[in-house]
Amino acid sequence: MLLSLLTFGMKNPTNFYNYHRKRRKVEERWTSGNFSQTVLDGHTEGVYAIKLMKDPSSKSFKLVSGSGDGTVRWWNVNFKRSEIEFDEKPDEREDYTVTSKILNRKSVVNCIDCNRINDEDIVACGSISGSINVMRISDDGELMGAYETFNAGGEFVKIIFSPLDPLSLFTACKFDPKIKLWDVENCKKISEISTNAIIKCMAPSFGTFGECLVVGNMKGLSIADYRMNRMALNFDGGVVWNLCTSFDEKCQTKGGATHDDSQIFYVEKGQMKRLDLRYPNPSEFGPALESSLSEKVTTMNYQSCLNRLVTITYIGNITYYDTCKEGDSKISSLRYTNLVFTSQFFGAKLLFGSYDSSIQLWDFGIK
Repeated sequence: MLLSLLTFGMKNPTNFYNYHRKRRKVEERWTSGNFSQTVLDGHTEGVYAIKLMKDPSSKSFKLVSGSGDGTVRWWNVNFKRSEIEFDEKPDEREDYTVTSKILNRKSVVNCIDCNRINDEDIVACGSISGSINVMRISDDGELMGAYETFNAGGEFVKIIFSPLDPLSLFTACKFDPKIKLWDVENCKKISEISTNAIIKCMAPSFGTFGECLVVGNMKGLSIADYRMNRMALNFDGGVVWNLCTSFDEKCQTKGGATHDDSQIFYVEKGQMKRLDLRYPNPSEFGPALESSLSEKVTTMNYQSCLNRLVTITYIGNITYYDTCKEGDSKISSLRYTNLVFTSQFFGAKLLFGSYDSSIQLWDFGIK
């Protein structure tokens, strides 16, 4: 009777309970440094960009990576769904079958985004030379064709496919205060949005509380309304070096968990900050960061299903945060032995690309 009262109104009370139990176990592994490590070798220079693609046929994920060696690689990393996976047998680890193919060779690739049209994956790659190459990839990683390569004006900060048109691409370039929207099929610029300063980072926010582009620049944080083709909000402050929004997949926990995709986290003048799109008023989050260049946060990821944030510094310091906590929100810190440029955090797994040419897959869940 008591259990019935406590679970009344819950869509899936069993999953809700299991979600918290599993998350607690995952955090114990973060704290103790207990994880399985898979190394994806294939690139010969630093890995600057990675992007997960969901496989609609198997509910697993595929991976695309870009490197300083000028190659774009497609990886079939045969792990299952990205919800937290946990079993009571701590010695059992999930085995990953890894294969990779070279999709293309070009100059240093530092930005990647993916989309899907019909039965093909569309992969856009931005290089430090300012060129964009967009390829059509089959489900088994075969190159089906490519659109004409075009130049977007300079070294990229970020490229993002527009949700309004699967063949339109937003770009932000180094030393440029403008966000540009490109027609990939016809290699022409559709429109542009002028921000108030040179752009340092950009991320999409396509969640429940709004569809916009979040921009960090030399003067602070800005919100761009791409539907109205204008800047919507500006929060003046210091230089924003990095930011993240919610991981762009549906809830990873099979229901039962609160899914808060309204949060934006960013680094401004050595301090992490949080902006809630429901109440646009930035606030400080977590402790002050080290000011040295070596401790600069180069990549950060927010998992809204778990209410967890991961930041990685230039020299490989990895920090795991509880975003529900005020004050001391840090759960644990780990260290990688080389420089880290890009990452993606989902469920109990952390993927990141390093200067040592490897892609690291750290799994804190146990199959």
